[in-house]
Amino acid sequence: MGTNESDYSADPEEDDDDDFDDEDAIEIDSDSEELARQPWFMDNRGGKGPPESNEYLPRLRRQKSSTFRSQYINTKELRICVGTWNVGGKLPPDDLDIDDWLDVNEPADIYVLGLQEIVPLNPGNIFGAEDTRPVPKWENIIRETLNRVRPTPQKIKSFSDPPSPSKYKPSDDVPDIEEEILLESDSDIGEEVHPLDEENNVHNEVTTNKTNADDDTSINSWASNAADIVNSGVPVKHSLQREFSFPKRSERKDSLRSVRTEGLSENMDTSFAQQTTKLTRMLSGSERIGLSWPEPPLHLLSQQVLERPTSFKSLKSFKSSKSFKTYNSFKSIMDEMPVMPLLPEIDLQSLIKRKRRSPYVRIVSKQMVGVFITVWVRRSLRKHIQNLKVSTVGVGVMGYIGNKGAISVSMSIYQTLFCFICTHLSSGEKEGDELRRNADVHEIHRRTLFQSLSYIGLPKRILDHERIIWLGDLNYRINLSNMETRALILKKQWSKLFEKDQLMQELKNGGVFDGWSEGTLNFPPTYKYEVNSDKYYGDDPKVGKRSPAWCDRILSHGKGMRLLNYRRAELKLSDHRPVSATYMVEVETFSPKKLQRALTFTDAEIENEEVITNLGGWDTSLAVKERVYADMTWRSTAFGVYGYLNFTKPAYLDHAKKFKPGEMEIQIAGKNCIVTGANSGIGYATAEGLARRGATVYLVCRNKERGEAALSEIQTKTGNQNVHLEICDLSSVADIKSFASRFSKKNMPVHVLVNNAGLLEQKRVTTSEGFELNFAVNVLGTYAMTELMIPLLEKASPDARVITVSSGGMYTTPLTKDLQFSGSNFDGVEQYARNKRVQVALTEKWAETYKDKGIGFYSMHPGWAETPGVAKSLPSFNEKLAGKLRTREEGADTVVWLALQPKEKLVSGAFYFDRAEAAKHLPLAATGGSHTLINSLVEDLHSMASPFH
Repeated sequence: MGTNESDYSADPEEDDDDDFDDEDAIEIDSDSEELARQPWFMDNRGGKGPPESNEYLPRLRRQKSSTFRSQYINTKELRICVGTWNVGGKLPPDDLDIDDWLDVNEPADIYVLGLQEIVPLNPGNIFGAEDTRPVPKWENIIRETLNRVRPTPQKIKSFSDPPSPSKYKPSDDVPDIEEEILLESDSDIGEEVHPLDEENNVHNEVTTNKTNADDDTSINSWASNAADIVNSGVPVKHSLQREFSFPKRSERKDSLRSVRTEGLSENMDTSFAQQTTKLTRMLSGSERIGLSWPEPPLHLLSQQVLERPTSFKSLKSFKSSKSFKTYNSFKSIMDEMPVMPLLPEIDLQSLIKRKRRSPYVRIVSKQMVGVFITVWVRRSLRKHIQNLKVSTVGVGVMGYIGNKGAISVSMSIYQTLFCFICTHLSSGEKEGDELRRNADVHEIHRRTLFQSLSYIGLPKRILDHERIIWLGDLNYRINLSNMETRALILKKQWSKLFEKDQLMQELKNGGVFDGWSEGTLNFPPTYKYEVNSDKYYGDDPKVGKRSPAWCDRILSHGKGMRLLNYRRAELKLSDHRPVSATYMVEVETFSPKKLQRALTFTDAEIENEEVITNLGGWDTSLAVKERVYADMTWRSTAFGVYGYLNFTKPAYLDHAKKFKPGEMEIQIAGKNCIVTGANSGIGYATAEGLARRGATVYLVCRNKERGEAALSEIQTKTGNQNVHLEICDLSSVADIKSFASRFSKKNMPVHVLVNNAGLLEQKRVTTSEGFELNFAVNVLGTYAMTELMIPLLEKASPDARVITVSSGGMYTTPLTKDLQFSGSNFDGVEQYARNKRVQVALTEKWAETYKDKGIGFYSMHPGWAETPGVAKSLPSFNEKLAGKLRTREEGADTVVWLALQPKEKLVSGAFYFDRAEAAKHLPLAATGGSHTLINSLVEDLHSMASPFH
């Protein structure tokens, strides 16, 4: 029976090489790498953000961040081979040749293979325990086939100008000399290597160590001649015994290049050809064999990886050997050869072939009754695959049994989100049967769900992914009579036949596969054949008739996918022919070098624009400009991704699942609350929410007419008549002081002050008091209102609180001294973000300044809400996110929650989002240190507000 979230099998992970395969790769130290693998965004819900590596930031849907991302996002192409085959419940023979189906002559980076009817669909298999016995057989065949894939030799533009040693990099799937000589083992247990004839032990060991420079010279001489000696073809007749001991792989990464001779007797004759000697070779960590050449032979490795040698045998521990000491040396009996050729006598080719890890690894295999999917990737690619999820949906018997249905696999490859869906849809060639198949597809979309504990909003549905491939026995038929179909097949008129294909009509007419694409069908229908025959079922008049059809199909959805070929293979195991499609798929990858530049100055305490403006030296200013731009780019991108995943309506609904309903049922009758900017949007919803809970609410509005309309609506909706209107222009310090003076005469405590009034004016506007308009409302007005209300808030101590409605936009900028955006290129959005950063820093400052006054100070972010202010100031943003923006009530939810909670549950000075404390800075965004400026900014604000009476 199909289940929503499924377990699956995969090859065990090993310590694959951690090299970057991007052309501008850089090194990352272990501390940085560990930091990069930490969850990005985590709050006290335990929610995690983007995936655990600096390489695995999901791209998801982007708006304005695309331009910024292009500055340090690279694209690369991966070759993906997708295959589907209904095997009719037949067990494959051990020698089944699937090379043509997998197109191994053109190796892919990823193989996605789907099988249908991997077991016979009889009642026992459909309703009984799942029969998994065929799976190992198929996986072994696939593994053996992929193991025969030869790596593509490196292409060299000019043999007269080969690549430098620093740039030489063998294929990811070809073991390098170091790795293979160190005899990599899957278990990382040390191994010993001996020749088979162990009886020729030599006992005249000498332990004198030579430490002078001559020793190094002679050793280097051996190494320098190694390449020539290897290829010399000189017959060598001596018995050699050698043994290696290997530490863990992490230790093997240390460099070691020393070769020491232990045993040149002082009385030894200078003629090495007449002496029996013992040479001890000490290998640690990642020592090279000592056979070095300026350039590795370009085709050496790729030509020698397919066979295993028989001249050595392996022992898993030293305990199994006769004596560790005895074998901790090279032993040789010299006949006529000098010692110089001794070192090359180590069988390099045998060592290279000694052990080879398979070039492909299985990252997921999953079976659901007869449906089976398995995904294999190049070993070097496995470390770039994250967020692997599997979902199964049964649509067979009773609508839920897995004899028909889908297995869907979700994953991120680099920074791109993939989904592969292997399906077996309802059969039947009667008129109307295609409707049942359409219903199956609809159910698969509806019920496929990828569960995630993460709060970053990884894809949950099939169409949430960026690159999607749908494969399987879709069972769509051809709307022609059996006779007409066979006639067109005989004429090989595939295009005319395709015009009547049911799936083609779905693709063309915008049915359940609207937006999907398929390659051209230039091959005969894949169903239904007589077993082990090239004849379609029904060619023989003695058996029943069945119209041929292209049942086995592969579709794609998403940009950046280029179909290279779409073909079928001539395998006759079942009544279907297997089909494969090969795609060249574009994926996004971080450029580590560019990203490192952006992250080098994390939390640098600089004032971006001031530095650019004031630095006079050309070299210095250029470097700082690059640094500043990188910081801005990173913040913009991180904010775009974080925002899309957390600030939208779907994110709110997701977060709301953990809300505690009782927290919002608190009544606050008798408490006095002031809400600024309360005539619309979040301010209105906040005022209404407080009024519903019995509070006495004062709406502070600039426009009397709109304020009165809001007042009447709130009173009517809530039935609370203790809602009042106060008129005040929050862009004017003088008007705010006038309001504070009037309100103070009421001589009543203020329990809650909500600084909600905000403004985003795209053009520079100066108020009558000489201040930039955005700053005047968002910063100076908030500061003046709060400071003037402190005496009344103290009257409500210890239950008084100030809640300032900030914005997620503040994540994109550090605190700056340039409060009024003095630069010539005024940017209203940037100024708004700066203002909101100041509000958060002010909240911290107030919490510290008034910590003994019994007043709590909290800033919060409402998410991206659909309000009149957003529609007016950011029309494009409002339009693009239509349907995904929060309602004003959802935006105000955390404001009301902060007003209701007991203060002991809250942290004064903290920043809140969706009823939980949230981070004030994005990781690696270089904004954290900027808050040290707040003291000087408060002094500036105080001096600005003081002159007005």
